[in-house]
Amino acid sequence: MPGYAEWTLGIHARVRAKAGKLLGFLVQTGANVRYLAGEAASFGRSLIGLFSLVRTMYRGDPEVKPFVKDYRRSVWTLQGINVFQAIMGVATSYVVGALIDAATAKTMGLAVMFAGGMVAIMLSNAALNTAYEWVKGRLTSNVLTSFRENLFGHLLRLPVGFFSKEKPSQVASRMSSDVANLATKNIGIPVILPYYGAMALFAGIMISITSWQTTLLVTLVAIPLSLVAHVYGNKAEKLNEAEVNRRAEMISAGEETLGRVRDIRAFATESNETDRYIGFVDRFIGTIMRRTRISSIYNGSMDQLYHAAFYLSVLFIGLFSFIAVGEPSIGQTMAMVGYAGYMRQALAGSLSLYTQYRETTGSSRRVLDYLKVPTAVVEAPGAVDPGRLEGGISFSGVNFSYDGKHKVLEGVEFSVSPGQHVALVGGEEGAKGALLDLIARLDEPTGGSVSFDGKNAVGLKLSALRRQLSLLHSDGIWIDGKTVRENLTYGLKREAADAEILDAARAGGADFIANERVFPQGLDTVLDAHDWRLTPLRKKQLEIARAALADPRIVLLDRPSAGLNDYESAQIESRLAALTKGRTTFAIGERIEDARTADVILVLKKGTIVERGTHQELMAAKGVYYNLTLAEKAKKAAEE
Repeated sequence: MPGYAEWTLGIHARVRAKAGKLLGFLVQTGANVRYLAGEAASFGRSLIGLFSLVRTMYRGDPEVKPFVKDYRRSVWTLQGINVFQAIMGVATSYVVGALIDAATAKTMGLAVMFAGGMVAIMLSNAALNTAYEWVKGRLTSNVLTSFRENLFGHLLRLPVGFFSKEKPSQVASRMSSDVANLATKNIGIPVILPYYGAMALFAGIMISITSWQTTLLVTLVAIPLSLVAHVYGNKAEKLNEAEVNRRAEMISAGEETLGRVRDIRAFATESNETDRYIGFVDRFIGTIMRRTRISSIYNGSMDQLYHAAFYLSVLFIGLFSFIAVGEPSIGQTMAMVGYAGYMRQALAGSLSLYTQYRETTGSSRRVLDYLKVPTAVVEAPGAVDPGRLEGGISFSGVNFSYDGKHKVLEGVEFSVSPGQHVALVGGEEGAKGALLDLIARLDEPTGGSVSFDGKNAVGLKLSALRRQLSLLHSDGIWIDGKTVRENLTYGLKREAADAEILDAARAGGADFIANERVFPQGLDTVLDAHDWRLTPLRKKQLEIARAALADPRIVLLDRPSAGLNDYESAQIESRLAALTKGRTTFAIGERIEDARTADVILVLKKGTIVERGTHQELMAAKGVYYNLTLAEKAKKAAEE
């Protein structure tokens, strides 16, 4: 009995397995049929909108069009050369056919004339090709340079929060590779499209005159080949977009990992980090291999289909017709083969342009999306120069959000008199940093207003306002490959004499640059950020010197002594005290006790100012500031 039960259960299992396989096959077949039906319907819609598609391919991206328009004469020159060469190419087939018939009829005069015509066509094409490549090279270089300049300027004006979503290394990668793809879409395709259009038109006219049957055959063959190209184009667009995304991720991961070499070695995690990076590489290579597999199948099979559909069919029809009825002649038949070849080239070239268009659309979509991101601050029409600021700053009902959803600041209100020192305490780091960004007009409030000396910031010229502000933060600013002089005068809108620069250096505690043994070129010494002479302390001192040289009315300090020991921090704080004397100052400190000497302390909690006053007033109030101070003291005592 047990044996029979096991046998029965085995039968049932095999039946279920067979049924499962059959069901899976049917489901997969249904999915494939549905996919092909969808592609066919999409292709049908594309045929209906063929004129619109060709116009879109010819015009290129609206974001790039203004840059191409500046060089439209070069574009017209290239298109004219292409149309002329297309006509001459079709004419060559006619000349070859006529030459064959002349040779067959033994009419030497005609044969020599047609042979001379072929030589003339070849020489003109050679000269035109040289001119074409030179003009196209200059056009591409000029357009991409202008576009990159515009894109880079736009990126510099984007909200600070944008770069928390998009890694700078990925953006830089896209500016290089993705922008290069735009040349194909906005120069290569619009320039070459008239070539294939003229070629198809004139080859079609010539082949119709010679044999209408052949024209019908070519038309019928073109439809299924176009459907195949449409399906491939859809696949290629998605795979190219995935490829550029994986490339950007791989580059970003490599840069981020190499930036932590010291920590990686200290924790002996080299193998883990290598495996992590290889994971990004594998995803990138996997995407490339999928695209390569599909493109190799498409390119290999389509090439053979084109030959079979055009060359062989036209040749066989012509020869059989000649055998049966004595026409067309051998020369006309060979001319038709040439016309068919040009029809094939026009169709294949047009479909290739279509697939390139879809591929570059996928690979360049992200970089074009950057241009759609609104800039952080837009200078209002009629904005005025505020002149020399006194330094009064007011916030009135200010709200702010980086992403438009989560509020970083809400209902912030305060007024600061010129020359006051304001300390920002408590709350999230993003809230305090956002407040400084709004003062520097690096971002706009999502609600409320910011005023300087009673004037709404919206009505003030950005450049005139910003040159009266200095921002010193924890990371600092030092440009590699530049001299000490160039770094100290970075952002300065006037010429500064060496004596003035050295005075500012002494004010910042950076008088070490006068030491000829360490800095033999003085102000002309080139220092990179990792130069052994540019210690963290010296870098901070040079940044204070830069601020002193700018002579700002408002100073913004965002943890300027971060990364220094207590002795070095004390040196920086004494220099900052001299710099900020008589200047309106907003400071975010490393410790609560850094706020003790401030004229006004603003205490933030959940993006709102909950307390304000001096150190003594807030300690007496025994509120949030009082509790933060006690907590810091307890932590410090525990560490000691």
